[in-house]
Amino acid sequence: VLPPQSNFIRKATVCLLSFIPICAESEAVGMVIMMEDKKPYWEDKHFAFFCNRECEYYPCHTLPEGQDLNCLFCYCPLYMLGRECGGNYTYLDSGIKDCSNCIIPHQPKNYGYIASKFQAISQAMAEQEKKSGSE
Repeated sequence: VLPPQSNFIRKATVCLLSFIPICAESEAVGMVIMMEDKKPYWEDKHFAFFCNRECEYYPCHTLPEGQDLNCLFCYCPLYMLGRECGGNYTYLDSGIKDCSNCIIPHQPKNYGYIASKFQAISQAMAEQEKKSGSE
């Protein structure tokens, strides 16, 4: 079973023998049918995008021209994943993660990516709580 948010093309082979028996002598005759899956459930939904042009820090990141800045994840939930966040970050000499060159949370197309990381965020938080409780 394919997840509804999958964004790829499936291929199916259909036997043509019963439809056009005179076209071939082999029972292996078939054709490929391309079926595009639906777009992700969250695409074009208002809950997946918010732009606050009134914010005193807007725009906080520079996006390619023609793209809207998504302010929904203003404080990136992926920050706590450290090196596993998947973003464009560096670490300062002080050890602080600098995400000023990252636009992952600010591009509307990445809502699904961030939502897919919530399980990892939850696990990281649980591990952090265990450590805090044992000290």
